[in-house]
Amino acid sequence: MKLSRIAFLLGLLLGAEVSQAQIPFSYTQYLDNLIPLNPAASMLDKEGSVHLLGRKQWVGLEGAPRTYMLNGHLPIHAIQGTAGLMIMQDEVAIEKLTEANAFVAKSVRLDPTTYLAVSLNFGVRRYTANYANLAPNDPAFVNSDIYETVSNAGFGVMVYIEDKFFAGVSLPRLTLRSLGSGSVEDNRYFRNNYYLTIGGNFPLGTDLSFKSAGLVAYSRNVPLQADVSGKFYIHNRFGIGANYRSNNELAGLLSVNVSRVSLGYGYQFGFGQRRIGGLNNGTHELQLSLALGSADRGYR
Repeated sequence: MKLSRIAFLLGLLLGAEVSQAQIPFSYTQYLDNLIPLNPAASMLDKEGSVHLLGRKQWVGLEGAPRTYMLNGHLPIHAIQGTAGLMIMQDEVAIEKLTEANAFVAKSVRLDPTTYLAVSLNFGVRRYTANYANLAPNDPAFVNSDIYETVSNAGFGVMVYIEDKFFAGVSLPRLTLRSLGSGSVEDNRYFRNNYYLTIGGNFPLGTDLSFKSAGLVAYSRNVPLQADVSGKFYIHNRFGIGANYRSNNELAGLLSVNVSRVSLGYGYQFGFGQRRIGGLNNGTHELQLSLALGSADRGYR
């Protein structure tokens, strides 16, 4: 019993140190799917799309974070906007957060080429922490599980020039009260997260283009996180690029577009202090996207 408690406490300390070093729900392929960060970005793709993403961090470490996201949207011609759904499940060791949000977005023209988009989202968040699974026969963990459900709301604003430039701010997850307060993951999961995004599309010739995007994420009690992504596209079919994150992480990005289907892969690894336990445990990320309208569009 004592050994299990000691191991659990050590795990809590490690988990707390790691979790405080990152913003929740971060992913490297936001260049091709901005909507989970700012649903107003759905106005960059008015024809609609569906994205499925799986992310497994620090492969080889038991209980390492895993994230699964599904989001999609359709045009709503009556309001000249879009409406969609975002579903996410984030897991770390014995803790799990599941959330579902519906959103609506609309844009207005500011001048002949510039638009202002605004989005609102509403949903629920379900948090569970199965502490009893750590030691079912230990009285210290009996009846210690946590199950909580709260509502969620958020908003996003974005200024953009179609297929050329965008800049936006968002608060997609507004937490009005503490959720999972008994958890070492409190700083990671249940703070209000603010995002600033900016990016552009730069044609380099008939068959070559370069897309870039930057992201700044802020959450109370978590260090400010910034990263930048860039990707070269050949014939708008093959993409290769990289992502750098300010907490000493790099990622390689690859994508293949065939008609309306796009498959993307990202491999992220840390250097310096991000080499967990002296080992470079990489993070794998896979994204499958389906364009519901015509192919060969700008930002999806």
